[in-house]
Amino acid sequence: MGFILYFKATGNLKRYNPDYGIGRTGMILQIVGLIIMIASLGFFVASLTCSLGSVERAVLSMFGFIIVGAVIIVVGVILFSVMLIRLREIESGFKTAGIPYLIGIVLSLIVGGVGSILGIVSTILIYTSAGRALEKL
Repeated sequence: MGFILYFKATGNLKRYNPDYGIGRTGMILQIVGLIIMIASLGFFVASLTCSLGSVERAVLSMFGFIIVGAVIIVVGVILFSVMLIRLREIESGFKTAGIPYLIGIVLSLIVGGVGSILGIVSTILIYTSAGRALEKL
């Protein structure tokens, strides 16, 4: 649900200032990367059931797709974090939110729990910064 709200917010920010459109591009890349990672499991199951090749080849191709998806997600996260850091012009708290967001997503690919906690912290920082920014208007 939060992802949908972020996506809608980045669209509105893009209309406000085209420089903030980088965040929406980052959100799209994150979705594409996630779809690739999920699709890799489907390809793996299909290759096993259809006997198209060896199990080793299926596992290697699955991990290849997972790595490609993870790289695309990280690029998307970097773009979204850059947008958050650019929003410091409106409210300084966004810069503080952008850094844990980036670190949290990268850590969630390696160490799930720590990355999830940082993701929650960055979400709270984004919402509080947005609230302060709206009060200024």
